[in-house]
Amino acid sequence: MTMIQEGLVGVFDILGYQNIIDNNEIEDVSKIVLEILTKLPSAAKDTLTRLISDEESRNFFIKEKENLKSLIISDTILLSLSVDPKALHGNKMSNWAIFLLHAAMLLRLAFDKGLPLRGSIDSGNFFILDNCFAGKPIVNAYRLANQLQFSGCALTPKVEKEFKNDLNRSQDAIRCLFFPYLLPLKNNEEMKLSLVNWLNPFDSWKEVPDDICQYVVKAFHAHNKDVSQKDIQKLINTEIIMRYSISKSWIV
Repeated sequence: MTMIQEGLVGVFDILGYQNIIDNNEIEDVSKIVLEILTKLPSAAKDTLTRLISDEESRNFFIKEKENLKSLIISDTILLSLSVDPKALHGNKMSNWAIFLLHAAMLLRLAFDKGLPLRGSIDSGNFFILDNCFAGKPIVNAYRLANQLQFSGCALTPKVEKEFKNDLNRSQDAIRCLFFPYLLPLKNNEEMKLSLVNWLNPFDSWKEVPDDICQYVVKAFHAHNKDVSQKDIQKLINTEIIMRYSISKSWIV
């Protein structure tokens, strides 16, 4: 039986993780890892199960969420979802929506816990077995995530095109899970891609913080992290993107 899978892959790392290690005792770092980081993927699933109000959608999520896999190595979270390429269009898009929802909730919960993530999502063939993994989507997602100068998650050009090609007008609620943005990258470069809408894509989602600036400042400084001059711009970029994303929420 082949171990090769086809589907979606997301790679996320923690902004300022090295700072957490430098500024905390190992006992405190171990608590952050064991009590927050390792529990994030399952917490995202549990939270989504409670928040999805539509019974049919919730039952579908409960049935399919076990196909969402996660692997944590150091400060990196690797998400994956195998999608049957022969699946009907509707089932494929429902599975992709589940992946975007899971990624969005992962970003929100991590930020709430003071662990701002940056990540990227790609699609294609990949191999994951225990702690071993390989595949171009993983590499592509890692490379793009490493270029982001903010906390958030970008879709690679390949997966962005696939989403847009597969969506139709009846699926606007899925469409609100990502939005185009001119991304600030390393070396003062820019690229217009789609971002995952993770702060508040639906009105039934977790509430928008009253003071977004304070929310961002608190998360970037949490766990004794220092925010250096070179990191200030990441903080500012994150706040601006958050404020813009609110206008992309879907009212249901």
